[in-house]
Amino acid sequence: MRLIKFCLGATDLLWVKKSAYKFTNLCSFDFKITEKFIECEIDFKNKVSDSEFEDFVIEFRNDVLDEGLREQISNKTEPLRNLILAYAFSKADLS
Repeated sequence: MRLIKFCLGATDLLWVKKSAYKFTNLCSFDFKITEKFIECEIDFKNKVSDSEFEDFVIEFRNDVLDEGLREQISNKTEPLRNLILAYAFSKADLS
Protein backbone atom coordinates (compact mmCIF):
# COMPACT_ATOMS: atom_id res chain seq x y z
CA MET A 1 0.00 0.00 0.00
CA ARG A 2 1.35 3.41 -0.99
CA LEU A 3 0.11 6.85 0.05
CA ILE A 4 -0.25 10.17 -1.78
CA LYS A 5 -1.49 13.28 0.01
CA PHE A 6 -3.21 16.29 -1.53
CA CYS A 7 -3.77 19.60 0.24
CA LEU A 8 -7.48 19.80 1.06
CA GLY A 9 -7.54 23.57 0.56
CA ALA A 10 -6.20 23.37 -2.99
CA THR A 11 -7.66 20.07 -4.22
CA ASP A 12 -11.20 18.78 -4.52
CA LEU A 13 -11.93 15.12 -3.74
CA LEU A 14 -13.91 14.83 -6.98
CA TRP A 15 -10.81 15.73 -9.02
CA VAL A 16 -8.81 13.03 -7.24
CA LYS A 17 -11.57 10.45 -7.78
CA LYS A 18 -11.90 11.28 -11.48
CA SER A 19 -8.15 10.91 -11.92
CA ALA A 20 -8.04 7.72 -9.89
CA TYR A 21 -10.70 6.17 -12.10
CA LYS A 22 -8.38 6.51 -15.09
CA PHE A 23 -5.77 4.36 -13.34
CA THR A 24 -8.00 1.55 -12.06
CA ASN A 25 -6.43 -0.81 -14.57
CA LEU A 26 -3.18 -0.51 -12.56
CA CYS A 27 -4.34 -0.20 -8.95
CA SER A 28 -7.15 0.33 -6.50
CA PHE A 29 -7.72 3.42 -4.39
CA ASP A 30 -9.03 4.27 -0.96
CA PHE A 31 -9.65 7.87 0.08
CA LYS A 32 -9.58 9.46 3.50
CA ILE A 33 -10.16 13.11 4.30
CA THR A 34 -8.28 14.48 7.29
CA GLU A 35 -8.26 17.98 8.69
CA LYS A 36 -5.74 19.23 6.11
CA PHE A 37 -5.34 16.51 3.49
CA ILE A 38 -7.00 14.16 1.08
CA GLU A 39 -5.11 10.93 1.65
CA CYS A 40 -5.12 8.53 -1.24
CA GLU A 41 -4.05 4.98 -0.42
CA ILE A 42 -2.99 3.06 -3.50
CA ASP A 43 -2.74 -0.70 -3.82
CA PHE A 44 -1.06 -1.75 -7.07
CA LYS A 45 -2.10 -4.97 -8.82
CA ASN A 46 1.54 -5.75 -9.58
CA LYS A 47 4.69 -4.91 -7.66
CA VAL A 48 6.16 -1.50 -8.53
CA SER A 49 9.62 -0.20 -7.77
CA ASP A 50 10.20 3.11 -5.98
CA SER A 51 11.12 4.76 -9.25
CA GLU A 52 7.98 3.42 -10.97
CA PHE A 53 5.92 4.73 -8.08
CA GLU A 54 7.52 8.17 -8.36
CA ASP A 55 6.70 8.22 -12.08
CA PHE A 56 3.14 7.21 -11.24
CA VAL A 57 2.86 9.99 -8.63
CA ILE A 58 3.96 12.60 -11.17
CA GLU A 59 1.46 11.38 -13.75
CA PHE A 60 -1.35 11.09 -11.18
CA ARG A 61 -0.74 14.55 -9.71
CA ASN A 62 -0.69 16.07 -13.20
CA ASP A 63 -3.97 14.36 -13.99
CA VAL A 64 -5.57 15.69 -10.78
CA LEU A 65 -4.42 19.18 -11.79
CA ASP A 66 -5.92 18.63 -15.25
CA GLU A 67 -9.27 17.61 -13.74
CA GLY A 68 -9.30 20.72 -11.57
CA LEU A 69 -8.56 23.01 -14.49
CA ARG A 70 -11.20 21.32 -16.64
CA GLU A 71 -13.80 21.95 -13.94
CA GLN A 72 -12.78 25.60 -13.56
CA ILE A 73 -12.91 26.18 -17.32
CA SER A 74 -16.27 24.43 -17.53
CA ASN A 75 -17.68 26.62 -14.75
CA LYS A 76 -16.36 29.80 -16.34
CA THR A 77 -17.69 29.00 -19.81
CA GLU A 78 -21.07 27.55 -18.74
CA PRO A 79 -23.03 30.81 -19.16
CA LEU A 80 -21.64 31.32 -22.66
CA ARG A 81 -22.37 27.70 -23.65
CA ASN A 82 -25.93 28.05 -22.36
CA LEU A 83 -26.37 31.29 -24.30
CA ILE A 84 -25.15 29.65 -27.52
CA LEU A 85 -27.47 26.67 -27.01
CA ALA A 86 -30.43 28.93 -26.23
CA TYR A 87 -29.78 30.96 -29.37
CA ALA A 88 -29.37 27.83 -31.51
CA PHE A 89 -32.63 26.33 -30.29
CA SER A 90 -34.51 29.61 -30.57
CA LYS A 91 -33.90 29.51 -34.33
CA ALA A 92 -34.81 25.84 -34.68
CA ASP A 93 -38.13 24.86 -36.22
CA LEU A 94 -39.31 22.14 -33.85
CA SER A 95 -42.74 21.59 -35.45
